[in-house]
Amino acid sequence: MYCKGYEEAGTIFVDMTDLKTRGLVDRKLVRRNRFYKQRPKKYYEVDLDLVIFVDGRNLRFEARYPCGSTGDDCVRVRGRFCIASAFLDEPKLSGYAEG
Repeated sequence: MYCKGYEEAGTIFVDMTDLKTRGLVDRKLVRRNRFYKQRPKKYYEVDLDLVIFVDGRNLRFEARYPCGSTGDDCVRVRGRFCIASAFLDEPKLSGYAEG
């Protein structure tokens, strides 16, 4: 599941509470099936775009809602991580004299 030797750079949390309080999303009902035998419960489901930019040795991200939207008014969360440790040092060229 994970790459060997991976290191977690950070976690992205997106708080969509304002969508619920403004009534922009509706609750859905969990359907019963052979694995879920309890009484059905309601939950909120939000589809959003997570847009990731690799900018040099930084990873920037934006969570946009609703899906497919562009512009600053649709960006709900913005942030960045330094991913410099994920890059190896520049390789030394063999056969060349250092000077």
